[in-house]
Amino acid sequence: MVEERIVENVHKMFNKELIFVFPHMEDKETLIERLGSAAVERALVLPSFTKAVIDREKDYPTGLSTEYIDLAVPHTDACHVIQQAIIVAKLDDPVTFVAMGSDDETVAAKYVFLLLLKNDGEQVPLLQKLMDMCSDKDATDALKKADTPEEIFKVIYEYYCAG
Repeated sequence: MVEERIVENVHKMFNKELIFVFPHMEDKETLIERLGSAAVERALVLPSFTKAVIDREKDYPTGLSTEYIDLAVPHTDACHVIQQAIIVAKLDDPVTFVAMGSDDETVAAKYVFLLLLKNDGEQVPLLQKLMDMCSDKDATDALKKADTPEEIFKVIYEYYCAG
């Protein structure tokens, strides 16, 4: 039963159409605008979402460095979100984010997980598993090798459903 719920939540939160691979992106604001536009186009968020994420990132940076991968998890308040999801971007050229809990330390993020959350509590285990995945050598090696949205989704799905 728990496993079915995890599989169901992975399918609700991750979607191949919301996984992007970018060879180059100017900066984090351009990246967030691009991902935010995709969310607005799919009616997952309100038009206010993108600006709210960019503004929040200035006050509460979201860059994270794990032993195996550098990433960012930008997000904003639930009032901008219509439907929960996680948008994934793999970057060939890293984008600089300020490290979480810092004013000047930076992270060269190769993966960005844009969180569209409604704060209903259901996403907590999913997010913990996301952080676990980004701290797992085998999973991060697989993410680094994945070149298409389908391959990235497969890595995420297999990690979440492996237990």
